[in-house]
Amino acid sequence: MKSFANTTITILLVVVIVSTQDVNLLLQNKDLVDQEIGCLLQRNPCDFIGNYLKRSMSEILNGCRRCTAQQATVARILVDFMQTNYPSEYSMIIQMYDKRG
Repeated sequence: MKSFANTTITILLVVVIVSTQDVNLLLQNKDLVDQEIGCLLQRNPCDFIGNYLKRSMSEILNGCRRCTAQQATVARILVDFMQTNYPSEYSMIIQMYDKRG
């Protein structure tokens, strides 16, 4: 049952990332957020969302120039959330994925 719930949350997160429904609601799920941060920092295995974020992180951190308006909105929400709630992890993610420097 827990696997089904995790799968459902993952699918919902994909839909939210792509369609920008209510990202803030999903960001309230600390277990899910911790899982995806762990993936980005190569601390734990990645699920579908984590792999999507890993592929997108460089673009997100470099201004999201190739993003749609919806993707840019979600990217800004994610960056603001990370800066506010996970500043040390955000710094590590920048070091790993920001290709500007």
